[in-house]
Amino acid sequence: MIDTHASETATHQNITALNEILPDLLKTHFGMFALMHDGEVVQFCRSSQDATGRGKEAFGEDDFSVLEVRDHVIALDTGNTSETEGGEQKPYRTTAPYCPAPTENSFPLVVVFASQKGGAGKTTLCGNVAVQADLTGEGPVALIDTDPQGSLTAWWNARESESPLFVKTHFSNMEAGLKTLGEQGIKIVFIDTPPAVTDTIREVVGFADLVVIPTRPSPHDLRAVGATIDIIEDQEKPLIFVVNAATTRARITGETAVALSQHGTVAPVTVHQRIDFATSMIDGKTVMEMNKESRSAQEVADLWDYILTRLDKIERHRPDRRMKIVPFQGAEQREIDRGRGFGRRLAARPFGKRSSL
Repeated sequence: MIDTHASETATHQNITALNEILPDLLKTHFGMFALMHDGEVVQFCRSSQDATGRGKEAFGEDDFSVLEVRDHVIALDTGNTSETEGGEQKPYRTTAPYCPAPTENSFPLVVVFASQKGGAGKTTLCGNVAVQADLTGEGPVALIDTDPQGSLTAWWNARESESPLFVKTHFSNMEAGLKTLGEQGIKIVFIDTPPAVTDTIREVVGFADLVVIPTRPSPHDLRAVGATIDIIEDQEKPLIFVVNAATTRARITGETAVALSQHGTVAPVTVHQRIDFATSMIDGKTVMEMNKESRSAQEVADLWDYILTRLDKIERHRPDRRMKIVPFQGAEQREIDRGRGFGRRLAARPFGKRSSL
């Protein structure tokens, strides 16, 4: 027997929760259907039928709500709610809260994933972390792909979910694009970059609040990190290394973390090599969406939690305070003498051993 009171309570809880974030959703998910359970958004769908089907599949007999995102929230399906006359559910309407005007200088937080070495797992990590940020309610989240190969673009086009949002913009128009995203309510932007050292990467890094450098545990990857570090230091941006695609219990994994720690902060979360990272990307998904209880999903969740704590502590670098872009060629090229570079420093001592500076 259906507990009508419990169903109505659950529906009210979901509607109240959606109303709290409705001003932002109207800018990013207008006209979409939110599948909600226990006061949390589970997923956004393009149709109410799709959302209802996913709700029944995920929650079975539990109460859930399908709410249409409009200026007034409309509940189209409430799981096990009681039926009205004629056997049909009566849409539940509630007034949306006041939506404040966007602020003029509301730039979103910008997290840039950069690595000179191809195959470091930069795109995979960027997509997974962005989805995790969105799932934990830190959004709305947007993705930008500046890699000409378009791997992140292809992954997003294969997704069924509309979130995170995907923004197509050129790096030369990045400042205006980020400002527009901030005015539309986007909270965090994740940017994927090409696996090469170019002036394009310098330009993109100039907008970063935090740069994440995924690095595989290998000498070749470590030696390739130096050029990326130079760009980030020139722009005076905070960075973190992430040991990525590691082999479980391999000695070189720990040695890599030690070597990287001499050049910047290493995330306390190691992401290990597992097949679910590759298979999930094929279908436009993430490891969390395939199996939220998997070890890979837990590592991504832990990594995002750490990145979030770093973002909370970072003093924001607005685009109008960016460092001057230093070209690789021409009269204005800066000559930097860093003494023992990353690769040279490693070659001058046993791999992974610390040395006093």
